[in-house]
This record gives sequence, structure tokens and C-alpha cells, in this order.
Amino acid sequence: MAHQVDWKQEWGEPVQDLRSLCIRMPGIVRFETKENRKEGYQEIQAVFRNIYDQTVWLDPAEADSAEELSWYLLALSRTIPEIDEEVYDHRMNLVRQYRSTLRRVLPFYASFSAEAQQRVQESIRSACREKILIAEKYTAYC
Repeated sequence: MAHQVDWKQEWGEPVQDLRSLCIRMPGIVRFETKENRKEGYQEIQAVFRNIYDQTVWLDPAEADSAEELSWYLLALSRTIPEIDEEVYDHRMNLVRQYRSTLRRVLPFYASFSAEAQQRVQESIRSACREKILIAEKYTAYC
């Protein structure tokens, strides 16, 4: 039997803020996929679900909220490709979160800071590459 590894012990707590989530979660998911037999997928889903539930209350028209939402979109777009496609439900849960958040954000995109706009653009480019979004619909943001 393979040795099971606790990613919290290995990587530390992944969510101090959304920037940290963006930087660390893709590596954690890659580790879970390749080294830990996907044992931590449920917990990773719970982390993203908790954050998603909190982002629902953010107003994209407010600068601080726009910053947080742009980091969240980037974290999702970097993490989704690391989830094994065979684990369809886990992957699609994050895809739904990404698409839903993006729909809320785009009407306010022009009012975002340049840095937040760059993060949203990067997330869209990544989502189009990974077939999470239809590229032709998002050419204005790429």
C-alpha cells in the first residue's frame, strides 16, 4: 500500500489569502494527482467551495473585491488543469465556480485596476487553452 501523505503537513495551510491560494494550490493539486492517489481531492474541493461561498458576497464594483475576485479566478484557472480528468465531478465543480464568477466579474472588468485586469485576462487565456471557455467568445479579453 502506498504511503498516504497529508498535503497540509507537506505544504502547510494553503489559504492565508487568495494570492496564496493562486500560488500554492496548483502545486498541491499536482501533488495530490501524481503522488497521493487523489486522496486530498475532497479537502481541496472544500477549500474552493468555502472560498466560492465567500466570494458570492463580494461586490465586483468595489476595488478590494475586484482584487480578491481576480486572484480567485486566476487560482481556479491554474488549478483546474491539474485535476485529473478522470475525476470529472471534482474538475467540473471548479469549472462551474470559475464560469459563474467570471460571469459576475466581466460587467465590471473595465473598472478594475490594471493588475486585476491582467489577472482576469491571464485566467481567461488559461481557461481558453484548457477548453474551460470557448476562445471565440473571449477574444476581447485575450
